[in-house]
Amino acid sequence: MNYERLDEYQQLALAISDDIEARFMIAGIEELPLSVQLVLITDPNESVRGGIAVPRGRDRLAVRLGEQRERHPGIREALALQTYASVSLKRTAPLHLLFENAVRVALDDLGLPPERMEEIVTRWNAARRSESGETFGHFLDRI
Repeated sequence: MNYERLDEYQQLALAISDDIEARFMIAGIEELPLSVQLVLITDPNESVRGGIAVPRGRDRLAVRLGEQRERHPGIREALALQTYASVSLKRTAPLHLLFENAVRVALDDLGLPPERMEEIVTRWNAARRSESGETFGHFLDRI
């Protein structure tokens, strides 16, 4: 079955079904409606929650809900890489794995002025290339 071709209501029906495999397959789709994201981010199955946390570009509301409810360390690591993860969770993310948009959203959430943001993004770009294992939090503490 091609889950990506299903409409929102069909995806939602599968997201609330007893079929774990179907829920997992739906969770991995890049472009998911918010209603489906919200159902899957709170799924009782750890594999499904992990599947929804991995693709980038999840909605802010779904990511923040996942942050509040999720306790599994691996899933929290995946959520930390999301563009709309909170700054406190994003601080735990490896610097070299974050996309520029995720960094910009975090800096905006911190209330930095645009000129300071550009300077920091340039420094982030240089620092992430080293793949030193530094976290975003360590990077923020240094700037």
